[in-house]
Amino acid sequence: MRQGLLLNRVQLTKAAKNKEAVEFLRDFEGRIGVINGSSYEGFAKQKFPKATIVRYSSWEDIIQGAIKGDILAAYRDELEVKKIIINQPNVALNFQTVALKDTQDPIAIALPWSSSHLLEFVNLYLEITNTDYTVKGLLSEYSELLEKSSLDKFQ
Repeated sequence: MRQGLLLNRVQLTKAAKNKEAVEFLRDFEGRIGVINGSSYEGFAKQKFPKATIVRYSSWEDIIQGAIKGDILAAYRDELEVKKIIINQPNVALNFQTVALKDTQDPIAIALPWSSSHLLEFVNLYLEITNTDYTVKGLLSEYSELLEKSSLDKFQ
């Protein structure tokens, strides 16, 4: 998965001052929302050192902050960012999504040290299936499972 941003279009237009979005993001100085204690807190410090990091307790709170204009960008993995746009078209009108092509947010599996048989099974499964997960593929394959209920409050 790549890292993604959900950008408030109105704030982006004001802050970018006629710069292209890519150019603006290279030197991002706005307020960026992350889930407190998540890996994205660290990613934001590295990727956007001039940004003001605003910590929220949940993704839903970040989206509310973006809708209210408290932050310019919501920062999370590309899948979660795109789910907002797909599930909430009325919210999508006010936002632009950006997938950061030079980033990765790897999905990992943690196993107990003593579970060598389980480790072998997991490695075998991954080798046999040789699945290359993409956001587009996951959204297509699991579209009926996307949670709309937790996002209904944004309407």
